[in-house]
Amino acid sequence: MNKYVELAKQKVDEKLKNHEHRLTHTYGVRDTAVKLAKIYHVDEDKIEIAGLFHDYAKYDHYSQMYLTAEEKETVKQYPVMFHAYQAAHLVKEELALDDKEIMDAIRCHVWGKPNMTDLEKILFISDFCEPNRNFEDTQMIFDLATKNLDKAVLYCMEVSIKDLLQRDLKPSKAQIEAYLAYGGTKWNY
Repeated sequence: MNKYVELAKQKVDEKLKNHEHRLTHTYGVRDTAVKLAKIYHVDEDKIEIAGLFHDYAKYDHYSQMYLTAEEKETVKQYPVMFHAYQAAHLVKEELALDDKEIMDAIRCHVWGKPNMTDLEKILFISDFCEPNRNFEDTQMIFDLATKNLDKAVLYCMEVSIKDLLQRDLKPSKAQIEAYLAYGGTKWNY
């Protein structure tokens, strides 16, 4: 697996070299995820690859799409999901790595989903709390995650949904289902 980690670093460095902020964020997610993986005994190579590739397709154009029909339907309603779905496919295309766990973690890093694996939870949380984020609660989220992944997941979901609602955007049905699955309460919106 180590050769895939090195290849992922090379690909990310090359693709994001003109996007310094995104590259810094990507490495912050990777580093945070590896720290959490050590605590929860999650495969560090897999989480490192997922962390490196989670935003790999952030600047891709839709014409380069590898998405399934179902993913395309979701992207029509929620364009924010394009980069997650696309990046998951690019793990297989550009790294020649067909690893469902890594690809699933990347696919669900934006909203989460019910019944996430620890690898998926760690990537989801790390995207929120890596130290380069401008959120005020990043350290608190990381500290919470070191004690209880599910509580940290729920908190991140609450932050995400509140942010959408403040911007007069409606959370997706899948996002609300994930939130409820982790113990969230019904939203009035």
